[in-house]
Amino acid sequence: MQTEFRIEEQKSTSEMTEEFIWMNMRFAVGALVMDIAAGKIRPKESRFPKEFIATFAKTILGVKEGIVSGPAHGLVVAVQYERMLALPEVAFSRPVIMAYVGRRKGVLDLDGTGPHYVLIDGNHRMGRAYLDGREGVDVVILSAAQVRKYRR
Repeated sequence: MQTEFRIEEQKSTSEMTEEFIWMNMRFAVGALVMDIAAGKIRPKESRFPKEFIATFAKTILGVKEGIVSGPAHGLVVAVQYERMLALPEVAFSRPVIMAYVGRRKGVLDLDGTGPHYVLIDGNHRMGRAYLDGREGVDVVILSAAQVRKYRR
């Protein structure tokens, strides 16, 4: 499985566009975050508890305590320790974003029906939350219909 997180500068404006790539699916995370903030879409809100954060960080991201540089290589997503450790506290004021990516095309089973979901925004925050021992992280969960507009 291939994932990638990119930030590109748009040629027509100075706005930054975030994009998450999952198995040849591209998600316009920047537009999605703006639409959530503007109330244009209202995804389900929840909170990941400390135990879930630890399992996600260790298994999916491959984060290990005591490391301060280089990549973490988990089962599916690679994150950079430098980026995780440099996150400001304000980064945790925004929830991470979980999206439905298709029947059995994801890595997370949120409802007992199979792995249909992927974290498309917030992998570095989840790694940092684990390293900090946070009690929880807010998450918004997008349905198939909600994520469709942001999938390229």
